[in-house]
Amino acid sequence: MQKVTLIGKKQARKGFRFLFEGEAGLCSGCSVKKVCLGNLKSGRLYEIVKISDRSFPCILHSEEAVVVEVNEPLIDAAIFSKTAISGALIKYEKHECDKWNCNHWNRCFP
Repeated sequence: MQKVTLIGKKQARKGFRFLFEGEAGLCSGCSVKKVCLGNLKSGRLYEIVKISDRSFPCILHSEEAVVVEVNEPLIDAAIFSKTAISGALIKYEKHECDKWNCNHWNRCFP
């Protein structure tokens, strides 16, 4: 499901991914805060799928913030076989590994 939000002009490109970490202090008095932050959940990864022509001044980005549509992309991650159940929703849990040069490092630590 796509959601509408705002993002800095320099980041406003299709396919750009970002991790939303919650409201920044500078956003507290912003008139478009509800549109910008209201649809996003802290700790979630989002990917821009559509860019609008509309923009608003943004003190956080020190430039214009562009209206974009985002979705939560699928994440390619290695999980333990006991949690690999077709169609199940799982909570990803980090694990330990010291094989820094492994070809699968990015899947184990997405």
